[in-house]
Amino acid sequence: MLSAALALLLAAPPAPGPPPLRDLLAAAQRAFEGKDRAAARRELTAALRFYPQSPVVHNFLGILDAEDGDAASAEARFREAVRRDPRYTDAHLNLGRLYQENAAQDARAPARALAAYLAILEYEPTYPEANFQAATLLHAAGEQARALAHLERLPAEARDRPNARRLLAAVHEARGDLQRARAVLDEAAQAQPSVELLLELARLASLQKDHKGALGYLAHARDLEPANARVHYLFGIVCVELDLGVEAFHALREAVRLAPEDPLVNYALGAVALHRREPIEALPFFQKYAALRPDEPRAALALGVAHFRVADFPAARTALGRATAHAPTAAAAHYFLARIAREENDLPEALSRARKAVEALPDYADAWAELGLVQFRLRQLDEAESALGRALSLDPANYLGNLHLQMLYERRRDPRAAEQARKVEEINREREKKADEFRRVIEVRPE
Repeated sequence: MLSAALALLLAAPPAPGPPPLRDLLAAAQRAFEGKDRAAARRELTAALRFYPQSPVVHNFLGILDAEDGDAASAEARFREAVRRDPRYTDAHLNLGRLYQENAAQDARAPARALAAYLAILEYEPTYPEANFQAATLLHAAGEQARALAHLERLPAEARDRPNARRLLAAVHEARGDLQRARAVLDEAAQAQPSVELLLELARLASLQKDHKGALGYLAHARDLEPANARVHYLFGIVCVELDLGVEAFHALREAVRLAPEDPLVNYALGAVALHRREPIEALPFFQKYAALRPDEPRAALALGVAHFRVADFPAARTALGRATAHAPTAAAAHYFLARIAREENDLPEALSRARKAVEALPDYADAWAELGLVQFRLRQLDEAESALGRALSLDPANYLGNLHLQMLYERRRDPRAAEQARKVEEINREREKKADEFRRVIEVRPE
């Protein structure tokens, strides 16, 4: 006969087995989608107890750790998942993304992310996400040929996506092939135009010195997003490159209207207004720029130049004096202070300021021309001729340098005076032509 204990054991119902892994994962997924990460973690902890070998559980726990900001624990979980299943693509992808997100904190992260994506490509060479991310990392590392090879592995559908087009264009640009880069983005913009793509195209066109092409792209972008201040700002900047002053002024004025607290658009509008018939228009915009960036040396210089242009010499002298204290603006500030001193017939002060300008920036042609004029006024004719020669060696078409040299030749009765006068007249005609072009209004329409 069986013992009583054994009989009772045989009569008892069998102990229940572990819940199916599928059910535990489904419960964790529902909790995760419901933003209840604590409940999801409880389900996964139970799953790990019953199924410690499951790479899926380790991967899911890694996702929770990453969501909680615990990158080290997430990395360990993802690594455990791929250790248990070397072909577990989701875990490799999660590992690569984790490294990319933490690249700013860990210099080794980009290389580790690349390794995660390359691990996928060892067993699935055409996997789109792995090829795209590998290309992204290789492009950032300067390995353009390898990046291009991965982009070429993308299937046609993935290759035609905007982000893939932009990356392909960036790779071509990095290789110095601006034309191919532009062609790639042109095709993408024709299929699905966006302001982002059009701005990239405008940038590439500008790099190719195709400013009219850049205007076309920006005009199209302006039609798509007429309230985008950046588009109006860039349109104005390209107009400046083309000497289209009226268009530049209107575009930048619209940019300021849309983004009145943006310091750069205020500065740009002030700079354009300074070259219009009424330079006093520039003052409010430079004053706004100075208020927005009070510690920026360029603000003091801009205000000083604007006050100089409207003949408010006391205000100009104050602002320019502040600008002389900073290396990036010292040369120009001394130059305009020299001009103020000369206008006020304080020639010793003008001479001192002009010398400081060329000392601060030896390649400053206008400052050499000013130094030559002051020396001419002081009857230091040999020194003046030397300074003016230096100005023209730096900028042969410098108007003031040529004009002052003509005056010097005439004072000395130099036979070169007549030829110099013809040269000045020619340069002046060109200046007037450019001034007319700068005031010209054009209408730009996208093709």
